[in-house]
Amino acid sequence: MSVEPLPLPTADTTLADYLRLEWLPRHEPTWASGSRRHRRWAVGILCDSSLADRPIGQLGVLEIERYFAERAGQPFPQKGQLPARGSLKAIFATLKSCLSDAVRYGLIPDNPCTRVRLPLEPSEEIGIWSADEVRRFLSATADSRYATLWRLLLATGMRRGEALGLQWADIDLDAGRLRIVRAMLSDSRRDNVIYGAPKNRKSRRTISLDAGTVEALRQWRARRLVESGSLAPTDPVFTLADGAPMLPAGVSDTWRRAVRQAGLRPLPLHGTRHTHISHLLSAGEPLAHVSARVGHATSAMTLRTYAHVIAGDDARTAERAGELFED
Repeated sequence: MSVEPLPLPTADTTLADYLRLEWLPRHEPTWASGSRRHRRWAVGILCDSSLADRPIGQLGVLEIERYFAERAGQPFPQKGQLPARGSLKAIFATLKSCLSDAVRYGLIPDNPCTRVRLPLEPSEEIGIWSADEVRRFLSATADSRYATLWRLLLATGMRRGEALGLQWADIDLDAGRLRIVRAMLSDSRRDNVIYGAPKNRKSRRTISLDAGTVEALRQWRARRLVESGSLAPTDPVFTLADGAPMLPAGVSDTWRRAVRQAGLRPLPLHGTRHTHISHLLSAGEPLAHVSARVGHATSAMTLRTYAHVIAGDDARTAERAGELFED
């Protein structure tokens, strides 16, 4: 029995129908499992929004900006918390991407999202620790089971899932390098640990390690050998004493407690990544090198997020410019 094909979308197709019937089915097979869940979530939010019944050819800049301004002030019903800036960006990125495809298909003349400005937070400066705070934290947690994980995150800028996805086969201690080829997904549970591809194509990468981090990993490997008796190349690097993998939610909870107990300024676990990137850029490391090291999709993304760090060296730039006028 043949199945009648769905009618082709037009400019009069509602946003909800376009997302659910055309855009999501077309792209979903190409996404990694983590991206798939994230995009489904964003599509669900949009399909339950005031924009859902609007024809895609009639969506305008003002209407979209109004929606996101209202969305920023409405708590999510599940947790009762206001949307984080990252959540708004994720919803907006999905809307922008689907309308970009609509332009490419010739359904609408242009993408209004290219002119939309999301509501600003009171302060969007990324929180990072100083070098002194990093040293104080590592000293305070030196005896913790998580000490090597904390050091690795701060020394490489790895994402939480990337670090938890490491296997011993991915680390070459003699060469001082590690490979990132998979990530533990955030909804992993004790009896249901899920691994998937890293966030994007550029996230598959090889990272060089400093000597101190290599030594920390050597000591951690020796400890794991004592605990388990043997280590297979496919064993996860970061585990509990019984060999069970450390899980994302538990790692984040442990981080928050450790920060509080160390008496340091609050910093989310993802702030280790921001701290790593910001210090490299402010020290003058080339943008392209930093972007590749941390697995950003493009250098432009790194620049958009961390431009304020690079701009922090403007005084030095001014001095160099002043040399033009010296004899």
